[in-house]
This record gives sequence, structure tokens and C-alpha cells, in this order.
Amino acid sequence: MKLLGMATVGTKGQIVIPVEARKELGLAEGDKVVLLRGRTKKTLILLTHPEMDRLIAKLGISEDPA
Repeated sequence: MKLLGMATVGTKGQIVIPVEARKELGLAEGDKVVLLRGRTKKTLILLTHPEMDRLIAKLGISEDPA
């Protein structure tokens, strides 16, 4: 694990991802990210949308709810 910076939750609930983290993850304005709660309610995990797609495929999970 690597610390990529810290963020503050603003008055509107928004979090700004630090520039170093955006560069490392290859994030640009308008990119989608997925937020997951970790095992404890004090952990937040951020995945890029393409990374989440790869994880879903690797686990063999169908995105179709039917």
C-alpha cells in the first residue's frame, strides 16, 4: 500500500483527489471511480472504473441483475 495524499470532505460532501494520486492512477476530469467501504466502517477504497471492471471479470461476477 502507498500513501498518495490526504483529502478533506467539503461542505457539499465532495472530496478532491490530490494531484499526485490522480497522476499515479491516471485519472482525468470526468473519469468515473468506484468507492467501496472496507471491512471496517472507517475504510474507504477508491477504484478506477476500468479497474473495477477487471475485478468483476476476474471474480466472474455478472453485472446483469437478472
